[in-house]
Amino acid sequence: MTAPVQLVPPEELLSLVDERRGPVRAFIDWAEHRETKNQSMYLANRADITDARQAAEMYPDRWWGIVVFTCFGTINSTVTILDILAKPVDLDTAKKLLDSVQFTRPKVGHHRIQATLRGAKTALTEACRCNVLIRRILEGPGSFHDRYQCLRAAKLEQWGRTTCFDLLVRAGALGIGGPKYEPAIAYLAESIGPKEGFRAVWGRDVTAGNAPWCEGLLQAWHHCWTGVAARVGSPWSGRPYAPSDLENSLCIYQEGSGGRPC
Repeated sequence: MTAPVQLVPPEELLSLVDERRGPVRAFIDWAEHRETKNQSMYLANRADITDARQAAEMYPDRWWGIVVFTCFGTINSTVTILDILAKPVDLDTAKKLLDSVQFTRPKVGHHRIQATLRGAKTALTEACRCNVLIRRILEGPGSFHDRYQCLRAAKLEQWGRTTCFDLLVRAGALGIGGPKYEPAIAYLAESIGPKEGFRAVWGRDVTAGNAPWCEGLLQAWHHCWTGVAARVGSPWSGRPYAPSDLENSLCIYQEGSGGRPC
């Protein structure tokens, strides 16, 4: 299955860059500052991937360790769960076991903070219920987009766009089940933070109708990154951000400007 992307020619991109010169330069300057201050926005440098690697290595099945970590977002709770749910169990047993656990702070972290401990526990019981499907998605063949579409179609409770995206980013970066993979687009249409970051930079609201064009704009930006930076007078010393890097960076950028938490 191919991700929906509309081709955006370089001339269309550069015309919009001229229109949005100030906001584009502000973003690139911000990103350059973060890269030089060891606060990298590259997908491979995400702190949660380091945590996910630790979680994967402590569980008998690496895929399940990443699932548990993704439900809670902290190594602390991932260690706690290891004592009672080192492997998936049936739904009723999972609920009873989780009700008996005393969690210590930090209980939830990363993107799971908004879900709270209750939401994290629900996400894990849902993962137990659908563990065969999740394992097949993580360890079977397919692109990031194939896996993402399959996981989203399952409609697991407390498994929204960001949780599904994060699980697959982590599993893909660590090569769970074989070859490594990563997203080719930013999945703006269903997002909150990245969508607001896109609007802050490009002045366009992301809708269901124009999402393929917005994704195409990010891809064009990636391919013309150096030229765009030069055109707005912004220094850039690293490699171009890919759409997967922009998913993370646009979210954090708008959050720093008073937007919604990522």
